[in-house]
Amino acid sequence: MKNHSHQYRSQMRKAAAGICVRCPNPTAVGKLECDACASKRGVKKRRIPLARWLAVHWSLPIKEIAGLLGVTTTTVTNARKSLGLPKAYRWTNVDWSKTDEELAKKNAVSEYYVSRMRKKHCGTHWPEVEITVEGEE
Repeated sequence: MKNHSHQYRSQMRKAAAGICVRCPNPTAVGKLECDACASKRGVKKRRIPLARWLAVHWSLPIKEIAGLLGVTTTTVTNARKSLGLPKAYRWTNVDWSKTDEELAKKNAVSEYYVSRMRKKHCGTHWPEVEITVEGEE
């Protein structure tokens, strides 16, 4: 049998008694730390119930969903993937006849980003424009 340190044995006694290993506060069953100590270390102390994920309006931007639920954008992305939902594109209902400058202002992004999205979703960098020369018919 391996000899454990005094600190480890003390922590295991506290955990068995339902006391936080870092402070004298009580802990939840099966946890080593209380919620206050866990949050100081950046440990997530809760899970979002499935019913709450199913109630999410997935057309919202991921950052907004994360803010509403109090989780990171990575958590929202992983939840979307695990629920089998498709990626949310805000660029699917865009009026591509507008210029990059107009779309950039409307969506609060750079013109370069709009041009990338235009190429991705339309296959072209610029809107198709019919060129006519005066005097020709």
